[in-house]
Amino acid sequence: WVGECAVRLACEEAERMLPPPPAEAKAEEGSADALQQMLEEASSSSSGSGGSDSGDSNPAAEEARKGYGLSKGGGAMVEVVVVPVLWEPLRSLMCTFPERTRVRANSRWDFHRNCGPTAVTAFEITKSLQCYIFRIRILRMCEGISVGLVRGNAAAHQNWGMPTARGSIWWYECTSGHLFNGDEVTKQVEHSMKKARVGDLVSVTVDLGFNGRRGRAFFRRNGELIGFFDGVEAPVRLAVQMNHPGDSVQDATRGRRYQDRQMRRAFREEAVRARAAAEGRVLSEEAAREEAR
Repeated sequence: WVGECAVRLACEEAERMLPPPPAEAKAEEGSADALQQMLEEASSSSSGSGGSDSGDSNPAAEEARKGYGLSKGGGAMVEVVVVPVLWEPLRSLMCTFPERTRVRANSRWDFHRNCGPTAVTAFEITKSLQCYIFRIRILRMCEGISVGLVRGNAAAHQNWGMPTARGSIWWYECTSGHLFNGDEVTKQVEHSMKKARVGDLVSVTVDLGFNGRRGRAFFRRNGELIGFFDGVEAPVRLAVQMNHPGDSVQDATRGRRYQDRQMRRAFREEAVRARAAAEGRVLSEEAAREEAR
């Protein structure tokens, strides 16, 4: 009876923690109109690195718009691809994968080894004639989650906020709302404080540039532009770092209703594992998933 109450309370808590659906975006993400909207927001807010704060003129955003072949009311000449987030266990560290599209930290950050739970996607971006969009939802976050792009053979499992990571890891810190290029914070975004919480959707749009146009990466939270980076170079992969056991993220290329079900199920599994630990039992991932059903 106590165990059933614990599971029921955990499910009710999960229901309460589910945030309301974000406001409808002006354009569906992944469309040419959304790309136009994103660049216009960058121009008006001057939130990207290398942006300008003087009126309507933002050279970086204007250059981005020209590179995409965009104009007022015009469509994008670059192909936009929404990429399903499939994690690569062999490239990841200190993580478990209840599903290929979901990852959970199974350890705390190791400050002695300067590494911690890190998950890297199987898909590597190498082509420059397409615009790629990754979308993930935060299922559980205790002490912080970071979402970023890792270039080539950069040490994805090491601390991203190091000088050696500058120019090879571009990332968003969910707890502070800051964007970083290695250890360097993007100054124009420093005061926006667009923090993420459980249930939020974080998306990363990557364009590697073509014919002299520099590569860029745009970060958004619930459809709202946080900022962008200039000078992103191939090859890059999406990666996530977590700081606490149980922290979890999920691919969000599917609908909101599906994501809500996934979040509830993740909370049920956590409740089952907590109950088993209190009873002195050790459950495997499969056993916890089956018992949570």
